[in-house]
Amino acid sequence: MIAFAAVLTFVMTTVMAMAGAGAAFVLIPVFLALGVELHAAMATAAHSRRSSRPPVRGYIQRVTPA
Repeated sequence: MIAFAAVLTFVMTTVMAMAGAGAAFVLIPVFLALGVELHAAMATAAHSRRSSRPPVRGYIQRVTPA
């Protein structure tokens, strides 16, 4: 069961990352099914969403003072 959940999670997060949609709606139910506490699952899924976003073009130039 855990191996199936791991493979399913990997495949779905890969597809969602390629689509640019994030994978929180896949990760949270899978983590809950595996017995992870809700707050830990939400924090892990949110971290996954932040790390999968591409950087904003020109962000460093706007933030760094001249």
